[in-house]
Amino acid sequence: MMNPSIFPTLDNKDGSVSSHSLVHGESDGQYVVYPTILNEKGKVRRVSNEEAWNYAKKNNDYITLDNDYNILIDDKNIDLYSGGERDLA
Repeated sequence: MMNPSIFPTLDNKDGSVSSHSLVHGESDGQYVVYPTILNEKGKVRRVSNEEAWNYAKKNNDYITLDNDYNILIDDKNIDLYSGGERDLA
């Protein structure tokens, strides 16, 4: 994890920690990526994919992609694989 001292974290089942977690899907013919760890006023919580998508739509907190599941973050290609493809419409 990059800069673990500046982001609040959640403990994972395997003993590691996460400050961010993303899932992907398709909505209205576009690929989207959105967070499943929400940071609300400095407190983080992990939510279900469904709750995450509802939050992302409401708060415009998602990224649309031209093709399936490759995203450029901080000049590094990240392959998104968790969650699998699903229709979010």
